[in-house]
Amino acid sequence: MFYVNVNDIDSLRSTRHYVACTSEQILQSKTELYDVFVDQQRLVTHLASLDHLLRITPADKERYDLLNSIRSNDLITSGGRGNVRNDDFGFVAFFRELNSQLLRTMLDAQEREDHLLTVEMVESVGLDPTRDRQFLTELASLLSLNLNVQRPTDMMDIFSCCC
Repeated sequence: MFYVNVNDIDSLRSTRHYVACTSEQILQSKTELYDVFVDQQRLVTHLASLDHLLRITPADKERYDLLNSIRSNDLITSGGRGNVRNDDFGFVAFFRELNSQLLRTMLDAQEREDHLLTVEMVESVGLDPTRDRQFLTELASLLSLNLNVQRPTDMMDIFSCCC
């Protein structure tokens, strides 16, 4: 992650992946430079294929509530003397563990004979098997993992019988 401004536009055009901060709103109009732009609390994309990925899922809400409860418990145990530095470390640890769990689960799925990341595996890491499916598929591709992400509708085939 780094800080960018209008002087960095040429460099950004040639950079394939990056996360950056800026205070220059003019960069929002340069849609060829980014996939997602965060404007305060609002996520903006010009790519229709990403639009649904930016919507909050029930699993996202659960993680957010969990993170808030962890923070609240930390404040209670510290007697209400919140420490921004400790909050930052707590948040980093929370997301590091979340990322580690997800990667372990994806690697486990790749070791399976069918390379199937099952609905249960997806739910075990706190993701939504339907709404997070594209994210998981793209993440597997980015990590060069040979995975098939199970569709929840595929589960129905297991339970349905035909006479």
